[in-house]
Amino acid sequence: MHGFSENLAPWIVANVLGLAVVVVAFGRPSVARWMFALLFGGAGVFNAALALRDPATYVTGFGRLAAPAYRGFIEGFFAEHTTPIVLSIALAQATIAAMLAMGGRNLTRGAIAAVVFLVALSPLGVGAAFPSNLFLALAVAVAAMQLDERFVGMPVEAH
Repeated sequence: MHGFSENLAPWIVANVLGLAVVVVAFGRPSVARWMFALLFGGAGVFNAALALRDPATYVTGFGRLAAPAYRGFIEGFFAEHTTPIVLSIALAQATIAAMLAMGGRNLTRGAIAAVVFLVALSPLGVGAAFPSNLFLALAVAVAAMQLDERFVGMPVEAH
């Protein structure tokens, strides 16, 4: 995997934390919900600030680590329009955070959006600490299912 050796330590930390959040989601779904609200809110603020301050970081930081199809997009269209694209992503992250924080039906909608967002990061590979994003997608889905009144009482157990 290209770029893996220099990203090994952060990759390990991200994946261990991703697995830990899965455990939290099964045992303390409300805590996991707020962890995700903070994570997405913080990511939205961080990405907006970085997109305005140093947008080239996204191209140099992710392009070389991404799967070929994503790499072509990142080094082409994305490189030419980085700031508006990343600001759109930041807005989506902030919206997900707000929906998770609001609870109720918005929690379910926010969790679905979070799962889609996290799964979509997969082709970024090591740059997104793959497969930690999939662990996080599982965790947000489990937490939301346990907190959604339509699913309360249904077994959600780790095997």
